[in-house]
Amino acid sequence: MSFLAFPTTDQTLIARSLQGNSQAFKELVVRYNALVYNFIAKMVQDRELAEDLTQEVFVKVYQALHTFDSRRTFKPWLLRISANTVISFQRKAKVRPHVVSIHALQEMDPHKDWIDENAPDPADALELKTLSDSAKRAIICLEPRYRDILHLRYIQEMSYAEIAEIKGVSLNTVKTWIRRGKELLQDEMKGLIL
Repeated sequence: MSFLAFPTTDQTLIARSLQGNSQAFKELVVRYNALVYNFIAKMVQDRELAEDLTQEVFVKVYQALHTFDSRRTFKPWLLRISANTVISFQRKAKVRPHVVSIHALQEMDPHKDWIDENAPDPADALELKTLSDSAKRAIICLEPRYRDILHLRYIQEMSYAEIAEIKGVSLNTVKTWIRRGKELLQDEMKGLIL
């Protein structure tokens, strides 16, 4: 008699990890390794550095797992640690955030559209799917804060609440940054068209 295998939830894996089950933590790492690596690689634009920082993130997660609030979602908490790890590295190394090239975005996923037509908040959607290369350059030229926030919202398809948790800011700040990022993008587009 065979039993259907049900996927183990993040909360179950976390609880087992906290009880000393190393296999449960390894499963969390396997589940989220690619997400963390891609998130970091986008920020640092260096594969080896992204690999090193990804390992550092999971060490920090393991050490801080007891502080995770199990009533919350694991992914935003994990990505916040990832973002803070990159920011901390850049401060220590006195590295300015890299500007992402169009080539790098295409390497990440050449077949992924900038925005899904069925994005959760169509009123906010920028119709990036139909944008030309010049429009993509406009996004890349944005200040990192706005570029990252638009990436989280429209490419990673995260909710405002998830972005607020990752960035460690209020929901109103996220809304302001998204609105301002879209305004800057429109200004940048006007400059490219003229």
